[in-house]
Amino acid sequence: MKNSILEKYDKNLNNEIIIKISTSKIENLYEEYDKNLLL
Repeated sequence: MKNSILEKYDKNLNNEIIIKISTSKIENLYEEYDKNLLL
């Protein structure tokens, strides 16, 4: 049986997934986030 893709991420004490991201400009994060909401 394959492991869930979510198993590779860390979780906090409330069992919420922690996804680490980085960018050279904070504006890029919002720009990409907004695009993904429209999908």
